Amino acid sequence: CTAQALLSIMASMYAVYHGPEGLYRISRRIHDMTASLADALLSLGYKLGSNQYYDTISILADSDVRARIRKESEAAMINFWYTDEAVQISLDETAQEETLKTIASVFAKAAGKSNAVLLMPSSGPRIQSHLIRTSEYLTHPIF
Repeated sequence: CTAQALLSIMASMYAVYHGPEGLYRISRRIHDMTASLADALLSLGYKLGSNQYYDTISILADSDVRARIRKESEAAMINFWYTDEAVQISLDETAQEETLKTIASVFAKAAGKSNAVLLMPSSGPRIQSHLIRTSEYLTHPIF
């Protein structure tokens, strides 16, 4: 249908515009920001649902903690995904350092602590090594 064709055309033009190197840089930046946010939340005492992730982290929290996080996030006009066990956050290429600071501030307030320090992660990817792509992609001359 038209809606599906439009999405595929937009995705292909995004790939053409950025090329393989650009897509890698975007992907790496998203992952690094997610790892930085995860580290900041860990420093505040939160626990992650998994230490393996790409752009989405799941922060385990009981109902009282989730309620405090929701209250602070709504005050900051930020929307997270809440499950029965966790708060989930996904980042994309539009996220900025200020976004991460605001999110960390929300979690710090919910924990009754001062703001967490955000540092770009120095360790490698937080993805299992067998899931990291090593083959070439977008090899057609158009890219």
